[in-house]
Amino acid sequence: MEGFVEDSGTEIVAIDATLARRAARLRADHRGLRLGDALVLATAIERQAELLTFDERLRRIAGQARS
Repeated sequence: MEGFVEDSGTEIVAIDATLARRAARLRADHRGLRLGDALVLATAIERQAELLTFDERLRRIAGQARS
């Protein structure tokens, strides 16, 4: 796993209070959004990173959340 992360340029980000609050807000605003997806999306927003997903609903929510 560590080799993959290093080779892909992926960064592992610790969940802090800011990310937890953002994820909670996303879940409140988008019913049915799972915690894992909310945390990933919150991290992408906070880090101003591109969200890579095959989940069309998550992609749509990401577009709304960044607006």
